Amino acid sequence: MDVIILAYDLFKNTTSTNRYKVLVEVLSRKSSINVQVIDFHFENSKFSTISCDIENVDTFILKEKVRIVYPRAKNIQKFVLHSKSNYLKYIYQLLFKEEVITPRDNNLFIDLIKKSGNKGYIIVSGAPYGIFKYASKMTKKLGFELILDYRDPWTFGYQNLNGFKLAYKLKRTMLQGMERKLLKQASLITTVSETLKSYFPSEFQHKIHVIPNGSNYVAADIKPKEDKTFNIVYIGTIYNDQLQDNTFFLALKKFLYQKDQESIKLQFLGSFYTTALKEKIEEFDLSHITTITKRLKKDELLPYLNNTNIFLHLKYGDRSGIITSKQADYLFFRKPILLPVSDKGDLAESISKHKAGYICKDQVDIVRTLNMLYSKFLNGEVVEIVQSEEMLKHNSREAIAERFVGLILENK
Repeated sequence: MDVIILAYDLFKNTTSTNRYKVLVEVLSRKSSINVQVIDFHFENSKFSTISCDIENVDTFILKEKVRIVYPRAKNIQKFVLHSKSNYLKYIYQLLFKEEVITPRDNNLFIDLIKKSGNKGYIIVSGAPYGIFKYASKMTKKLGFELILDYRDPWTFGYQNLNGFKLAYKLKRTMLQGMERKLLKQASLITTVSETLKSYFPSEFQHKIHVIPNGSNYVAADIKPKEDKTFNIVYIGTIYNDQLQDNTFFLALKKFLYQKDQESIKLQFLGSFYTTALKEKIEEFDLSHITTITKRLKKDELLPYLNNTNIFLHLKYGDRSGIITSKQADYLFFRKPILLPVSDKGDLAESISKHKAGYICKDQVDIVRTLNMLYSKFLNGEVVEIVQSEEMLKHNSREAIAERFVGLILENK
């Protein structure tokens, strides 16, 4: 059986690509499955294939399984992608009724596929969703079946983070018909949460399965160390929508009053390019305790994860259906999680379900929680959340990838 995975920028250091890196590793162990990966890049207008040098890349992917390709792109596509402007992306969608990242070589990449038989699947993950359209065409040409994997909603569900309401409504109007056709064509659909699954029309619910995000780490990575500072840690990208509510920053200022501020650190690991965060830190005069880094590799993150005193979430505006992939890592390292203002949805539910931290009601509650944990830190007490080894193994990326592969084999 052939399994073809279509991906976009698979070698970028993001939590979303880790989902597929481990899946490729697990698929490659199955003697009955011939797995191949096509990784799309749009930086070059000419089509070419290059050898995949992953010596210095944090990945499980087997080098011989991956082909990197550069699709032909219209000049306007290249301009919009280079600009990195959300406004221009929406204008492009209005003009051409498609996503900006949409491969245009309808036949070219078929030649890269080495079929081992007549049975096969193409797995494609979004966002970006322009690749879904391409996967549909490739599936039909090869006579394979289509598997759609959703990490976020496309046109069914909540508005994109850092998006615009009017543009989102127009996008839904233009592209929802296309998405519905793809959902109808797919033999299997996967998504990361029950909430995300619930957004899809009822006619497709029977073929939608939840494959959650897992942790990038294993038990041997947990090596707690004593630190001289009380560390409040946020991992990954932070979005402007998360910074609309000032409750956490106001409470933090009150918490810091009359404390030894050299003993307290606020760390945003991977949020360097969010200008609004830097402005917020300046606004609340928190620069002296704050560290903001570019996205770190898995091994680079480990010391921070092991030295954390409390993990931080910030709700995603008015959205309640986002269960960020960082939650799996937070749970894995067994330190308390702070949700300063409840999202009244998936984040709060996960913290409550696992008894993994604190969902606060207001500034007073946040300050009380921080004072309690800080006092324990000063007294040398280590605060850990009790998680069973079985639960941790069940939620590892490898175990989740095994469940994904099991679905594919059941679908034969």
